[in-house]
Amino acid sequence: YLLKTGKEHLSHFSKFQKTLWFAGSRARDIFKNTKKLSQLFKEQNISNLTWNYSPEKKEKHNTIFRATKEKAIYWALNH
Repeated sequence: YLLKTGKEHLSHFSKFQKTLWFAGSRARDIFKNTKKLSQLFKEQNISNLTWNYSPEKKEKHNTIFRATKEKAIYWALNH
């Protein structure tokens, strides 16, 4: 859904500064789509959106949160 509607949503993006960190596990259906989502963010280049994508190929759907939560918090607070 995010890939299908992403350009439309980003065209109405908030005027306020936003920060987003997301990751993709090795699950095929997740990894390929999170990678495409990161490409969409690159293409749209929203000036008030600071974002980071972390491809976590070693993680599974059920392990990714525990494995990356500290990385996400450190990035979000120190970017």
